[in-house]
Amino acid sequence: MKKLPISCPVCQGPMNVLAYYCPECDVTVEGEFVPEADPLQRLSDEQRIFLLTFVSCEGKLNRMEEVYGLSYPTLRNRLMELIETLDYTPTHL
Repeated sequence: MKKLPISCPVCQGPMNVLAYYCPECDVTVEGEFVPEADPLQRLSDEQRIFLLTFVSCEGKLNRMEEVYGLSYPTLRNRLMELIETLDYTPTHL
């Protein structure tokens, strides 16, 4: 099943859902539904997998080095790209 698009593929404007369909009972609900702004929807499939791996490794990039076979700086860059995609800005104390 495909992800719910949040922007128009033609003009990049916001998308609204006009109908939901249940294949179990053959019911369709029509109306204008605005999808919630879920920042995780902005992530690519590769970024989602990276995030899940990051969580399963308890946020430890040295463990992720073993999983991905990549260097710490490369993993750190991927993490920073993910943070930027989510529009979060790391704070340095």
